[in-house]
Amino acid sequence: MIHDIVIYRMSDDPVVLDPETGEYSGGELLELWSGKARIQPNKDWRARTVESASDPQMLQYTRVQIPLSKDGPVPTIRVQDVIAVQEMEDTDDWVFNHTLDAWTLYVRNALNSSNRWLYNLLCSSDLSDVEEGGS
Repeated sequence: MIHDIVIYRMSDDPVVLDPETGEYSGGELLELWSGKARIQPNKDWRARTVESASDPQMLQYTRVQIPLSKDGPVPTIRVQDVIAVQEMEDTDDWVFNHTLDAWTLYVRNALNSSNRWLYNLLCSSDLSDVEEGGS
């Protein structure tokens, strides 16, 4: 559990477009939790083609594992929560995977298990979003 992440949830405020200015308001991301996690490709690592509305996407699934502790329990995490992988500075002992922070992960399965020491999340990232270098 070595990489820093932040978990966000979209607020219940609807996103509203002002047609005169072209600016959006509402729909803010609320920070739920931040801490260390283990990030790895899912056992079934193949990318999947998914169609969302009429937008075809290529999704890669990733496991994010968060340690549970008595000191600071992780709040309930829901489907559609957003995980932002944070940029990490290399140390003398460890070189981090700096491509991880280019991706935004979307929680797809947030069921917990009998493993009381671990919160295991299945997340997806949109590989078809190449404009910004990651989703």
